[in-house]
Amino acid sequence: MSINPKRKMTFTFKDEPGKKVYVAGTFNDWGPNAAPMADRDQTGVYAATLRISRGNHEYKYVVDGVWMVDPANPDCVINGHGSMNSMLVV
Repeated sequence: MSINPKRKMTFTFKDEPGKKVYVAGTFNDWGPNAAPMADRDQTGVYAATLRISRGNHEYKYVVDGVWMVDPANPDCVINGHGSMNSMLVV
């Protein structure tokens, strides 16, 4: 049995259709292209389901190359770059 099993977490982001949207965070070494989000029905609702280990994780969305916090998540922390990161507890 694993001491720290991963859980499936679904990230969703709403914007205009046709954007390139990714989720980057401590769970994927902040890779800006590591986790693409799909707008499957072309309505501007982007989603990605990832397996993430338990614990506290910081993340941001990368939308057409621009890093931004999750507007649907009020939980944020100050990062080492003078801006904010969204916070997720798995």
